[in-house]
Amino acid sequence: MNIKNINTLCKLIKFQNISNIINVTSNTNKIKRNKGFIGQTVETFFNIKNNNKPHPDLNKLGIEIKTLPLSKSFLPKENTYICNTNKNMKIIKWKKSNIYKKINTILWIPYEGCNKIPFSEKKFLIPFIYKITKSEEKKLKQEWIEITENYIYNKNIKINSLNFLEIKTKHKKCKKYKKNIIYKNYNAYYFKHYYILNSY
Repeated sequence: MNIKNINTLCKLIKFQNISNIINVTSNTNKIKRNKGFIGQTVETFFNIKNNNKPHPDLNKLGIEIKTLPLSKSFLPKENTYICNTNKNMKIIKWKKSNIYKKINTILWIPYEGCNKIPFSEKKFLIPFIYKITKSEEKKLKQEWIEITENYIYNKNIKINSLNFLEIKTKHKKCKKYKKNIIYKNYNAYYFKHYYILNSY
């Protein structure tokens, strides 16, 4: 896979509805009307395997692929999952962390996320590649340090103090927050709306 291949696939997926891409990929999994299934379909379309690894989806190119549901106003609809936290956060440095490897360069695949549009008729929009700026990296690193210190020293950081990153458990049935505080059982990083909006 090279940049030329990526550009070709981006042109092919642009303005296609979800059902067409499912047919193209011959996705044999049971259709689930959620973002996770759309993400899996996109990964298959881009021929990505072992996407749960800590390195970017397109590792040789250093590019991570993220789907992005948009509201009817074409704004990011929700926060976006980045990756899980490192198992041993005490010894991890920023540029060796899972999150740094995932966010350096992202290929965003936006699609219509409005609930009023039938699932199979939702269309993929125009994909775009976004590379974090030095100023963004500085802010993301600082927030990552705050989160890491929370894990190590149990500081219970107020989530409102974080502008770009959010940390929570990925399991939907688990409570998101308790009294607006980050706790140690949270194990996944998410981009907040504000950062996604800046990128978009």
